[in-house]
Amino acid sequence: MEILMTVSRIASICTMNDCFRKLICQATRNKMNFLSRYFGFLWAQTMTKTTLPQVRTISFARGASMTIHKRAFSSSGDTEEEEEEMLQKKKKKDHKNTRITFGSIGRKIPHRLIHVINENGEDLGTMHRANVIRIMDERGLKLVPVRENDDPPVFQLLTGKQIHEEQLKRREMQKDKPKTGITQIKELTFSATIAKHDLETKTKQIQLWLEKMHHVRIIVQKGSANDGTDKLGANASALEKEIGPEQFPVNEHYFGLVNFGNTCYCNSVLQALYFCRPFREKVLAYKSQPRKKENLLTCLADLFHSIATQKKKVGVIPPKKFITRLRKENELFDNYMQQDAHEFLNYLLNTIADILQEERKQEKQNGRIPNGNIDNENNNSTPDPTWVHEIFQGTLTNETRCLTCETISSKDEDFLDLSVDVEQNTSITHCLRGFSNTETLCSEYKYYCEECRSKQEAHKRMKVKKLPMILALHLKRFKYMDQLHRYTKLSYRVVFPLELRLFNTSGDATNPDRMYDLVAVVVHCGSGPNRGHYIAIVKSHDFWLLFDDDIVEKIDAQAIEEFYGLTSDISKNSESGYILFYQSRD
Repeated sequence: MEILMTVSRIASICTMNDCFRKLICQATRNKMNFLSRYFGFLWAQTMTKTTLPQVRTISFARGASMTIHKRAFSSSGDTEEEEEEMLQKKKKKDHKNTRITFGSIGRKIPHRLIHVINENGEDLGTMHRANVIRIMDERGLKLVPVRENDDPPVFQLLTGKQIHEEQLKRREMQKDKPKTGITQIKELTFSATIAKHDLETKTKQIQLWLEKMHHVRIIVQKGSANDGTDKLGANASALEKEIGPEQFPVNEHYFGLVNFGNTCYCNSVLQALYFCRPFREKVLAYKSQPRKKENLLTCLADLFHSIATQKKKVGVIPPKKFITRLRKENELFDNYMQQDAHEFLNYLLNTIADILQEERKQEKQNGRIPNGNIDNENNNSTPDPTWVHEIFQGTLTNETRCLTCETISSKDEDFLDLSVDVEQNTSITHCLRGFSNTETLCSEYKYYCEECRSKQEAHKRMKVKKLPMILALHLKRFKYMDQLHRYTKLSYRVVFPLELRLFNTSGDATNPDRMYDLVAVVVHCGSGPNRGHYIAIVKSHDFWLLFDDDIVEKIDAQAIEEFYGLTSDISKNSESGYILFYQSRD
């Protein structure tokens, strides 16, 4: 089926070029049916004589949109000569509305990260689009593209008056330009499965035609019509097609999550946890229990249940109830600033554990649990472990050896995730070995030895005594730089394998030979902790998926290497692994 579009008087050549540039960038990460995914849904158009509307908005994969102004044409009967004649008749009328390539793009910013200049010409640096929108709302400014082909694209915040004055200036300049030749109508055909090289070649040709003020008719050939009712649009359809009905896992659902301004840190962690099957099963089981008063866990259970019981295989869900509850319970997340995904993960797991322990305490007091005694807190003992601890909790042993009397003392410490330092061109195994390196305590850091009854030099090292069911590893990529007086990102290249075995276990470890498989990665995109974006990569059955808020893409296992980090120029924006989730095989 052919779907015809006539593109004329496009508001900005730069905008059109950037749209195709973004499509090419996405195609390098996922060689699926990316053309139809990018264009969203296109109206099916038969070869009968039907006049298309004057203005049409094409919805794009990441929520942005571009309005293409075009004159009406018939799908049959009109010749190119007739169309040219009609254009000539409207030439004088259109001359008053000569296109202005300078103006606000509204609130739909087509890039996750952009470089921003304020209304006074001051450089604000690279920012996430959610933060830019927040500034626009607070200060009543509008966003104008400056250099969209740069990486990252450059935009400027201006007042309405500044934009109007610049538009008037450009209109005067346009009047002084010599008239161009006769406008021609050019045509190009795109297949829905067009190859990347062919796409690049054709988009370059479109660029040349648009620069010459020609009209361009784009014919997109598709195998079947898409009704576009799914929020994910063509992206969802393409994902289902790529996986295939026979290979699509039974009772599995792949749903993106809506970003409420700055909630990518939350969305990425929730997607990673959803695909940690032991955690998902426990949350869904909690949902089936008698209804309790609303808390963060009940909201999470409702969200997971909503995903797991959807009739569709793919789509988008707004986690509004969960986000509202999160912001209500913790003021740290009750703003539109970029938050840290690791801080959120730590808060979420500890909060769920606290909720479960409190509920168990209430059940004991009410006599619902057999042999229920007075709560553990009154017995001055450690609260009973919850299923959060059963899944994520491991144990470290801190061994200290006095260099004077050789006495060894040890102290156990539980953890829900391990934070490890990173170095350039290393691996997770190397980072874990460094985590357990022997440290010498001397000078003002001497160890107080109970045997010697005085401070002595000592050796200290940390080893893993009990390995958890799911090992969450936090890579410490943000470091405070004294000379800069701020935190900066360490985009070091750190290889994380698909299979992992820990070698820094203690001699009395309960399960030292436990093997792990990588099941999820939370990725930080950007150059600093307060600037950037989070996405999640998860393994579902035998393939990998990339969740970018409401976008879901299937990727090759080899594509994970792109998220190791940078080997050079670590100050550049990078997409690098930040939190790794390894699940044990036993």
